[in-house]
Amino acid sequence: MAGPEWKLDSGNKTVTATFPTNPPTTLTLSTTDVDAVLKNLGSLRGDMQPEVPDEASPDQGEEPIADPAWEVLPPESGDGAILGLRDPRFGWLHYAIPKEEAQKMGGFLQEG
Repeated sequence: MAGPEWKLDSGNKTVTATFPTNPPTTLTLSTTDVDAVLKNLGSLRGDMQPEVPDEASPDQGEEPIADPAWEVLPPESGDGAILGLRDPRFGWLHYAIPKEEAQKMGGFLQEG
């Protein structure tokens, strides 16, 4: 079975997914619905095998997001920092970065 057909509706307010069932099934999703689907699928993907590789491969990714909004917050407990990056496709993603890794990242960014 082929995957669903996705269409951004006029006005860019909803997405329609048409699933190739018999008869075809159509869902219309709002931005809130799409956010919920992304969150749930992301959680499920995190539990699937094979896991996402630890190393990035140049031929695997999307085009980089240019100049994303970001924030650094103190962690709720322990050392390090919380790094937030805004991805226009997936919203705000937050990562707990241990102190040693944050220092390496800062050093790399300073070297430019």
